[in-house]
Amino acid sequence: MLTLLSLSQINSLESSFLAILGHVEEGDEVIVIEPFFDCYNFMIKMTGGVAKFIALKPNKTSGVISSADWVLDEAELTSLFGPKTKMLILNTPHNPLGKVFDRRELEFIANLCKKHNVLCLSDEVYEWMVYEPHKHIRIATLPDMWERTITIGSAGKTFSVTGWKIGWAYGPANLMRNLQVVHQNCVYTCCTPVQTPECYMSSLARELLPKRDFLVNLLKNNGFKPTIPDGGYFVVADWTALANKVDMSGETDKYKDLRFTKAFAKQASVMAIPPSVFYSDEHKNLGENYARFCFIKVRERQCGLLMKWSVFDRCEGTPMRASDDGPCLIDVSGVKTDKCKDLRFTKAFVKQASVMAIPPSVFYSDEHKNLSKNYARFCFIKVRELLWNVNVGS
Repeated sequence: MLTLLSLSQINSLESSFLAILGHVEEGDEVIVIEPFFDCYNFMIKMTGGVAKFIALKPNKTSGVISSADWVLDEAELTSLFGPKTKMLILNTPHNPLGKVFDRRELEFIANLCKKHNVLCLSDEVYEWMVYEPHKHIRIATLPDMWERTITIGSAGKTFSVTGWKIGWAYGPANLMRNLQVVHQNCVYTCCTPVQTPECYMSSLARELLPKRDFLVNLLKNNGFKPTIPDGGYFVVADWTALANKVDMSGETDKYKDLRFTKAFAKQASVMAIPPSVFYSDEHKNLGENYARFCFIKVRERQCGLLMKWSVFDRCEGTPMRASDDGPCLIDVSGVKTDKCKDLRFTKAFVKQASVMAIPPSVFYSDEHKNLSKNYARFCFIKVRELLWNVNVGS
């Protein structure tokens, strides 16, 4: 019987480093699924190993796109396995796409690993951030995969304390022994996280779901085409419909997504990550039409800046840039039944901007309600991200 051995590290990044440095030798090949955590390739090169890349690609380009629609070409994946293949690196839930690999996909990968006697390094740091009805499946739990899998977890991600920089790796003792040898010669010791009831783990996804839905809705309303993640806390969105709205003429970077994210940060004051950094040099073009946004902390300032930059003009159906000439338009045609203008505006505004406000006419007598028709009341006693999650999907 194989013995379980777990090892706490400075963070999950060190776990990856230990596993790769402990098992990959010069000339060994490591299969890496793109887009990928950019450190993987550097770690593989440090050992003298060779990274073999395969990209997840969307199987549709119109309608609602979810991270489940990003798939591997099974024939291409099969062709990458050979006598030099030592390891496959799996990341589920996936960063940056938020893809949660389903059982059939994992079984296909597992069967190839078993057929070619390949180790699986499974990066599962977002395991507790999976949105129903999707389920996180540990590839180590599939038949005959425990003995060839090293699984990585993160206290920083799980407990929302990324500053702790604590992670772990676990697997059969014979595989973990290599990690121990590297670990004891890299890091002397690190803090051990306390035990926490599982109810906390399961609450993570419930807390993040409205933030995810809000950001997806906000991006759609501003002309982006987001891929809805099934796990994690990132949204990858196609920005190409905004190419004429964002002035990139001052940016000189080679890849379009770098030019867009730099220009967008300057013009909208909203930060995004260019996904090409998650691809190998030969596949960077696959990430050029996208930008990665984070919703772990959807703050009111970020959301307000994005809405100020481009509130959707419902009358025309196209994104509209706010300017000094006046506010962007809110379509109140669908709420004509309310007598007071402030009621019509606040109802339309919460549907189109997902921001709640109170119509001040409720504070006036009937004969004086007209005095408040041009106003809306906002509250700042608890300006929190929850404010921005109201009426998601309206």
